Amino acid sequence: MTKSEQLLALIEHYSGGNKAKFAAKMGLKPSSIASWITRNTFDVDIIYAKCEHISAHWLLTGEGEMLRGEGDSSSGEKRLCIDVPLSDVGKESSSAEVIAYLVGVIQRQAEEIGCLKNMLNK
Repeated sequence: MTKSEQLLALIEHYSGGNKAKFAAKMGLKPSSIASWITRNTFDVDIIYAKCEHISAHWLLTGEGEMLRGEGDSSSGEKRLCIDVPLSDVGKESSSAEVIAYLVGVIQRQAEEIGCLKNMLNK
């Protein structure tokens, strides 16, 4: 799947095919979206930050499912939307502990995205 095809799929999913609406969601001008389509590229960081439930793997490779599943673990365990088992957080944790834990998860995922970007750029 090309970047343009991915972008068009994102536009369809997140804004019903309306490119101007999608541009607004991304915080961009519609001309930026048109340019991405023409150049067969897009800003991975912006899209990953603004598109709920987007699969980093699909975004970087065009392979697999576009969206991460919520609660789709094989064990049937409920999961946060960032694909972290709720049991990893702990029921007795304070808000500060949960936030600290999630910050660590986000940092690890950011590192993973960086590694995947490097793999794609080689």
